[in-house]
Amino acid sequence: MEEEKFDGLLMTVVQQSQGINGFFDAFFGFLRRKTDFYAQPESGKQLLDKSFNSQLEAYKEQQRIKEAKQKAAEEKKKREQELKNQKVVEITDEEAERIAKEESARKAAQAAPSQQVQKQAETVEAEPKKEGEEEEEEKGQVPVGNGGTTDRYIWTQTLGELTANFFIPADANGKNIKVDIGVQKLKVTYKGQTYIEGEFYSKVKPDEHLWTIDTIDNRKVLILTIDKFEGMTWWKTVLKGDTEINTKKVEPENSKLSDLDEETRPTVEKMMIDQQRKAMGLPTLEEEGKQDMLKKFMAAHPEMDFSKCKFN
Repeated sequence: MEEEKFDGLLMTVVQQSQGINGFFDAFFGFLRRKTDFYAQPESGKQLLDKSFNSQLEAYKEQQRIKEAKQKAAEEKKKREQELKNQKVVEITDEEAERIAKEESARKAAQAAPSQQVQKQAETVEAEPKKEGEEEEEEKGQVPVGNGGTTDRYIWTQTLGELTANFFIPADANGKNIKVDIGVQKLKVTYKGQTYIEGEFYSKVKPDEHLWTIDTIDNRKVLILTIDKFEGMTWWKTVLKGDTEINTKKVEPENSKLSDLDEETRPTVEKMMIDQQRKAMGLPTLEEEGKQDMLKKFMAAHPEMDFSKCKFN
């Protein structure tokens, strides 16, 4: 996973720092010596809170899935025991036929919307492209890290964040470089003179940015990380007028449950639980509900024999 690529390096730092306290001292000391992180304490604190809360939500989600798996395993064991103790009763041929018809009608009703969507998709796919659409799809650089390269900087992006490495003079440092960011404006001055100036491709959050100076491949760079204002769009470039990438070839990133709206999240959670249950050989929540209804029906009619019926 992307977030695990620095685990080995960070673990080495933790061990050499003799524990988590030493690690924090080393990390925040680096920010104090090499960046302007403490120049705006409130903004820095907001960035820390944002990162901490994001990881806390990920931890809670991991625990929730773990608990769901444990609960599913316990339910499976309980259900297997119930099946062993279950009494088989008789059901008439008429009752069996009625139940089979109801199940067929339910499956047909569920399949209807899917078939309609498939027909619409086939219709859209069959429509010829308008003149110029094919050329538009191929326009722009092929993304690298979902970003690109210009003569002034190299950049990468996620849906919510963007990082750009601007090339700067070899003697540039935190004292003679100044970075000013507005909602849609960027200005970098070097020794009091404008060095980089332009308009962002889209709006950003000015108070949520971080910059530092480093040397990469023997070249001095200003590393600027900013949060997109909208947070759900792919940029074609960092500054308007610069070389653009083909966003149709961007690799989508995996969504987190915490990023979903209140209406979508329960549906996705149910799908995840159903997938986990199927992997463990368990029925879906909907199937389990129907089985429970059948058990109640059987319990209410002990005079019937269900031994001749087969249920999916």
